[in-house]
Amino acid sequence: MHGKWVCDPTSVSAAFLEYYQNLLGTKASSRSHVMIDIVHAGPTLEQLQKDQLLAPVTSEEVKYAMFSINGDKAPGPDGFGSYFFRENWNIVGEDVTKAVLDFFHTGKLLKEINSTTITLIPKTKCPKNVTGFRPISCCNVIYKCITKILCERMKCVLPMLIVENQGAFVHGRFIMHNIMMCQEIVRQYGRKNASPGCLIKLDKQKAYDTIEWDFLEEMLLSLGFQAQFVNWIMVCVTTPKFSIMLNGSAQGYFASSRGLRQGDPLSPLLFVVCMEYLFRTLYKVGEDSYFKFHPRCRSTKLTHLCFADDLILCCKGEFHSIQLLLQGFKLFSDTSGLKANIQKSAVYCTCWYETRGSSAGLVDKMMARIKTWSSRNLSFAGRITLINSVLLSIHSYWAQDRVCRPKKEGGLGIRQVQAWNIAALGKYVWVIARKQDTMWVRWVNAIYIKTAGWWDYQPKADSGWYWRKICSVKEKLKGLFSEAELAQMPKYSIQKVYQKLVQQHEKVPWGSAVWNRASIPKTRVICWLMVQGRLQTRERLHKIGVCNTTTCLLCEAKDETHPHLFFDCEYSRRCLQGVEEWLDIPTSKVHYMGLLRWVKWKSQCSKFQKTAIHTAVNATVYNLWRARNDALWNQKVPTPSATIRCIQRSVIDRLAHTCAKQSSTNDLIWWKSKCTV
Repeated sequence: MHGKWVCDPTSVSAAFLEYYQNLLGTKASSRSHVMIDIVHAGPTLEQLQKDQLLAPVTSEEVKYAMFSINGDKAPGPDGFGSYFFRENWNIVGEDVTKAVLDFFHTGKLLKEINSTTITLIPKTKCPKNVTGFRPISCCNVIYKCITKILCERMKCVLPMLIVENQGAFVHGRFIMHNIMMCQEIVRQYGRKNASPGCLIKLDKQKAYDTIEWDFLEEMLLSLGFQAQFVNWIMVCVTTPKFSIMLNGSAQGYFASSRGLRQGDPLSPLLFVVCMEYLFRTLYKVGEDSYFKFHPRCRSTKLTHLCFADDLILCCKGEFHSIQLLLQGFKLFSDTSGLKANIQKSAVYCTCWYETRGSSAGLVDKMMARIKTWSSRNLSFAGRITLINSVLLSIHSYWAQDRVCRPKKEGGLGIRQVQAWNIAALGKYVWVIARKQDTMWVRWVNAIYIKTAGWWDYQPKADSGWYWRKICSVKEKLKGLFSEAELAQMPKYSIQKVYQKLVQQHEKVPWGSAVWNRASIPKTRVICWLMVQGRLQTRERLHKIGVCNTTTCLLCEAKDETHPHLFFDCEYSRRCLQGVEEWLDIPTSKVHYMGLLRWVKWKSQCSKFQKTAIHTAVNATVYNLWRARNDALWNQKVPTPSATIRCIQRSVIDRLAHTCAKQSSTNDLIWWKSKCTV
């Protein structure tokens, strides 16, 4: 604080409060006004769109907005998440609807509704000052419901207002379009004979926190938003009171004079509206006779690319063009309050050479990320989730044929990454085939395709690597679709194309039983391994020289094989019989497949009862394997009755949280009789 270390809680709290009161409460002493001729260089709202924005808000809209709020989001100062309102809508729904509709009728908002808690997220492992934290605003759910309604209405008009150079927060935009165009722009930078070009990466300092409210209001009005709609937005933006959450305690309660809240659903849309002023300014710059476009950008008149607040400016590598771009940004900065962060901004020019060492940092970062997983004792189910959610997202090419099959075909449902990548890239083939009027399609038509037909087009050897890849994907899709079929698709589905690309296999009879949703994930995986014969039984371990005996740990009478353990072993048979008697299954069913066949074809069970039986059988397999491991590692074997009780408790607890509420009266009566054990 003021250049000194502070350690006591009171001083730390004072340091954060002082910083954020200055950041959010400091209004610009002077600023330029929005120039109408710049705004009107692009489209503005038409009367029909204005009328749609001001259409009366209905109770159905309020309910839809509430139910679209993620229940896992952190609550605001009132402590209630959207789950509370959704689960109790029949009780609180009418009052919530009245509160929301009252705002749209009066244009006034209670300060309690717009109170906000700032949660501080560390940017680094060990922050040493107040700037080392990212402020996330936790808003009340009632307020989020109001802004969700405003967002839904704004989303309908933003695609027409916001230029295609902005790739974020606008419906129908693809971030990859801007990335591919940027790669194409800098592709020649490492060549000695490259035409002079300049690319400027501009990072904005505290972008959301420093937007001037007057600028936002002027921009909305200039774009044609009617005064009433603008008033709704400005009331939401200008009336919050902030507290900072430090060590579980809310500190301070102060107002702000500028900025948009990170965490407010409305903020991203308002931010792209503000950035539109810069884009239209740069459009004017491009019309200046002294301005020279970057090589390969003249046909599309490209001067910039943007994703949210990440901005790239490009022009010919000569003084006047660079000066005009920076003057355009300065005009925007003087009007909006947004300033460039010099430390995080950069300038790139042609004849800049890249070496293998330039990518070393990226490789090290990815390897460090993967190594952190090896130190975590993840279960098999956890590893499957990790593969699907994380490894696929960083393009790790690995997998076996069996595990990459769908679950209904006997696999683990892990995608074949190569086929999925082809299906994902196929979307760009489809976009070009549809002749969609997007900036990227115009770009590739101007630079590559020109007058050729897309279906017969072949890329040149010196084309960009991403473009050659898209063209190779097009050749693979030719075997699945004709050009007309692809062009006539109203919507491209990566999943459907992926299913056409991968080899189809026969459905397995046990798929729905093993992977039934009521079972705990770890029991599903153990069951899958059992069906595949891949559990590390003593018989398997003996074959590979890991174990010197094959004797069953539970009965100590026969070899420990999969058929013996499930369910020929005296111990496992007694456990299974106990479960069968509990759920009224004929005790003659002593094999896993026999049980499944009985449940599917011979029993008169309801859907709920079948789910209960499948869940119990899976739990039996899991607990038998657990008992076997206890015998191996802890030298103790639980009694069959103890294992049966463990299975029963597991199934009862699981079904109480998944299926019981949606069951029929007869099922509930049947299940209640089973829960008295």
